[in-house]
Amino acid sequence: MLRTYVLRALVIAGVVVACSKGAHAQCSADINAAFAANHSTASAAECDRSRYGGGSWSGPGDLVVRVAKARLCPDPWIGQIYWNLYNRNPTAAECSVNYGGRTSYMNYASAIQAYHNAPAAAAAPSPTFYVDANRNLVDASHRVIAAAGTFDLRDANGNPVTLVAAGGGNLVAAGGGNLVAAGGGNLVAAGGGNMTGQRSVMSAGSKKVFIVRH
Repeated sequence: MLRTYVLRALVIAGVVVACSKGAHAQCSADINAAFAANHSTASAAECDRSRYGGGSWSGPGDLVVRVAKARLCPDPWIGQIYWNLYNRNPTAAECSVNYGGRTSYMNYASAIQAYHNAPAAAAAPSPTFYVDANRNLVDASHRVIAAAGTFDLRDANGNPVTLVAAGGGNLVAAGGGNLVAAGGGNLVAAGGGNMTGQRSVMSAGSKKVFIVRH
């Protein structure tokens, strides 16, 4: 009877000591020791040896690191692989990537490495548009993107763009009528009628028809 009490006391004492060192009753001794080194206690799921390097590690020190890195992401392998490949912890975004290839620890490591080695996607070329003879906005294949009168032209800063004809700074209509006169901001009709910069509509011979007021 005394012997039974002594054995029970020793078992209880052993459990207390193990728990105080971060042990879990379901874990193997080496996993318990690794958690104790991390000042932590393993959950039942963390006793699974496959969580750490797919069940393979180089020694007690390696297992201590793997135990810590396995807690960085929902998938316990990701933190360990980033530490081994890149000597750093994964970001929150990297923890959430679907890398594929999770058939084994080594395949998963290869999939993560391939993800980071993949070339960045080439940026799509900026489209080039032109204004045709009918003042439609067309692409490089002369396909109409916007019909005349349904768009305005602006630069990268959103400022209106003035169409300039070669040589004169004017938008020149067929036959010589200018929409914008050089330096004057006038609407010039064929034959000489102007809408001047002073907001007056004038016919040939400079007779005012009316003045536009704001």
